[in-house]
Amino acid sequence: MNKSIRTTILAAVAATSTLIAGCSYTPGGGLMSDDQFTYESTPYQPISVEVVDTRTDEVVWTMDVPVGRKVTLRFYPDKSEGYADYPDIMKWEVQGKEDFAGVLRSKTTVPDRWSRRIDVSLREEPEFYPGADPQAAAGNQSP
Repeated sequence: MNKSIRTTILAAVAATSTLIAGCSYTPGGGLMSDDQFTYESTPYQPISVEVVDTRTDEVVWTMDVPVGRKVTLRFYPDKSEGYADYPDIMKWEVQGKEDFAGVLRSKTTVPDRWSRRIDVSLREEPEFYPGADPQAAAGNQSP
């Protein structure tokens, strides 16, 4: 195989791998620093996520992530228009735990990266999937 063709193929594979990793909505992120975070809620780790303005300790956004779902947050610096205290935009989306890509359709203004904090907390567990019968899950049968 020609050396230039091999180099082109390797470059294409590397670019595709980088693109896929960068768009991956998985807990732990896309293995790069892109101001994107994904949090998954499970029956024994039902989570709530808050974005806090560290200058005032005000909660500017909150989400109780439903069990069996995940939320992805992505921050875009200096994209807000007309609100100096919250110059950044945060886009977010709640997805199924098997979804690894997609469009973040919801958005809100948030403080800049030096003035915000993400707090993740656990709700009381176990918390069952929507529509699940807690009695059946616990093995308790009613007579």
